[in-house]
Amino acid sequence: MTKHGTGIEWTPKQAYDRARYAEQRKRRLAEKAPDPIEAIGLEDRCYLAGLIDGEGSIYCGAIGPKRGRTCYPIVAMGMTDRDVIEWVASLWGVRVSYVLKRRNPRWLPQYFVRLSGKRAQILCRVLLPYLRVKKVQAELVCEFECDLRSAPGQTISEEANARRFQLRDAINSLNHKPRNPEARRNQQLDGREHFAFPKIVGAQP
Repeated sequence: MTKHGTGIEWTPKQAYDRARYAEQRKRRLAEKAPDPIEAIGLEDRCYLAGLIDGEGSIYCGAIGPKRGRTCYPIVAMGMTDRDVIEWVASLWGVRVSYVLKRRNPRWLPQYFVRLSGKRAQILCRVLLPYLRVKKVQAELVCEFECDLRSAPGQTISEEANARRFQLRDAINSLNHKPRNPEARRNQQLDGREHFAFPKIVGAQP
C-alpha cells in the first residue's frame, strides 16, 4: 500500500494508474492551445474590466451536483443589452448562459454570461491590472488553487479544501460593501492581510 498525502492508502495498481494519468495530463496541457482569454487585446481588456467593475460579479460558489463538497471562483455578468453580452461571450469563448425574462412586459429581459473554475481565474489574472472596484476579489481569485485533483475520483485534501472555503468567504464578503468609504477601504485591507500565508506545498498553480 502507498499512503498519499491525504491519508488515503493506494494499492500498487492505483498508484500506477494515478502516475500514468498525471503524465498524460501533463502531456495534454503541454500540447493544448493557449486559452482565447489570454489573446484578448489591450483595448478589449480595459473595456471588459470596466464592464465587470460596473455590471459584473466576482465570487466563489458551488458547481455541480455535489454542491457542499468544494467551491470554485466564478465571474459573471448580466445586462439587458444583448449585443454587449454576446460580444463578451465571444471573447470568453462561451455562449450566453441564460436569459431572465421579466414578469412585467415593460421590463427588458436580462442576458447573462459566466465563467467558472480555472478559466475564471485566467480572466481575473488577465484583467487584474485594469480592474478598480473588484481588484481585491480578482487578486484573491488568482490565489485560488483550482487544479488539485491528481486523478479522476481523487478527492481534494481537507487542508486544501478548507483554504478554498476561506478564500470563498473572503471574496464573497467583499461583495457586501459597507456604505462608509473608510469602512470599505478597511474591509479590502483586511481581505488581503488575512490571506498572506504561504500556499500549500505541492499544489499546482
